[in-house]
Amino acid sequence: MCTAPIERGAAVLTEVARTPTPPDAVGLCLRGMAVCRAGAFDEGVPLLDAAARQLRSQGRLRLLAQVLSIQAWAALELGDLTLAVPAADEAVRLAVETQGPFWRIGALIAQSAVAAFRGDETAVEALTAEADRVSVPAGAAYLVSLAQYARGVLELGRGRHAEAYEHLRRIRTPADAAYNRLCAIDSAGDFVEAAVRAGHQAEAETYLRECEVMADEARSRWVEVQLLVGRMQLADDESSFDEALSRDLSRWPMMRARIVLAHGEWLRRQRRAIESRRPLRAARDAFDAIGAVSWAERTRRELRAAGEGSRERPVDSLDELPPQEFQIVRMAAEGLSNSDIAARLLLSRRTIESHLYRAYPKLGVVSRAQIVTALGRRAATP
Repeated sequence: MCTAPIERGAAVLTEVARTPTPPDAVGLCLRGMAVCRAGAFDEGVPLLDAAARQLRSQGRLRLLAQVLSIQAWAALELGDLTLAVPAADEAVRLAVETQGPFWRIGALIAQSAVAAFRGDETAVEALTAEADRVSVPAGAAYLVSLAQYARGVLELGRGRHAEAYEHLRRIRTPADAAYNRLCAIDSAGDFVEAAVRAGHQAEAETYLRECEVMADEARSRWVEVQLLVGRMQLADDESSFDEALSRDLSRWPMMRARIVLAHGEWLRRQRRAIESRRPLRAARDAFDAIGAVSWAERTRRELRAAGEGSRERPVDSLDELPPQEFQIVRMAAEGLSNSDIAARLLLSRRTIESHLYRAYPKLGVVSRAQIVTALGRRAATP
């Protein structure tokens, strides 16, 4: 699966569907990694979560770092930053402790991708530079390509399509050190958007056709969603958007929000500014709920250009928590006791109590029940 994810992805998903889920940590880990490589991130996250729980209890920290690194990426693609942020942070910490340099780089790049969605240019530059420092000399093309992906997503979110095109083009250029076939098809929609909006429409159309051929072979749900996003950048009538938005994209909220944004942008380009406001409002609210700060600000600019002022993004106190504090709050909201959390994170109970003591006033809560409510508000936001 790791050597031929496009060619064997469909076969792996078929096999997974007909066989029982393994009970052991290694089996869960391998199964979760395999389905994520095949683009079924929605299936992979719960498998990796189950594996991580067992690995923590067994003290198998090296493998736990690997699982968390992949889980962070999968959660990010699903638009779940509440899982991606603490998973990436813990993966980095454990990879350092267990001396796993390449898994540390993978986790750092996951952190950079989270920062890209949030529009944190300084963090993206620092994290991807550190990743390149190790992965480029080692010839680790997949890691180099993921760093380029993070840079490209940062620029897409900021609406800087020419810069995004230059970053994402490298992933699909065979002579480039960042070239990786899997990463190229997995980011096809991102590249098509960047290319179209940067004035390279013919190149975007050609690449989209190439990826559609590969997608027929891979049968990856993630690639299908990416191609759908790409097609919307080339849409020439409103029925294309209606068809795309009629699909069930509930497991891909970030990608659905991008299609809604593309619809609003298309309407505005057609001089239908008043009609464009409704999808643009919906996209803005979705990006706010996800925590995709740069995308939300890009949408606010579109709304202003359509003649409507837009309220500022509400301050989300969850975003102000350090990653480990965020992870502890999340576990507390799931109903775990302080002792349970301490055992899972290999920390003392006193440390857990200290983190929660600091988190409560930041969240404006005084009890565990109110933490559940605070997290529930974000999860329930459409």
